[in-house]
Amino acid sequence: MIEQIEKPAFNKEFRVYEFRRPDGRGQLNADETITAATVKTSDYKTGEDVTESMISQTGPYAQTKVKYRLAGGERGKTYLLEIQATTSNQQDLAGYLLVKVM
Repeated sequence: MIEQIEKPAFNKEFRVYEFRRPDGRGQLNADETITAATVKTSDYKTGEDVTESMISQTGPYAQTKVKYRLAGGERGKTYLLEIQATTSNQQDLAGYLLVKVM
């Protein structure tokens, strides 16, 4: 199941996606860090790519997270974010998040 969050249409806010869970498990190995990151965004119903209008300032953050700025979106719509990371062990990982715009 994909986690869902809500965001007011007006807000331009920084968000963080964690690739290592607090219990130490998850997609990253014990000493592995994130070296590069991207976030892609699409309209959940139509699949239309809206990355350019909703996502900016993406990058690795605090070694195990991806930080990005989330803006805009149309009130009432849901968007799918695909958070991609390349790691210090040359793994390519992805996480997914649904964003409902209020």
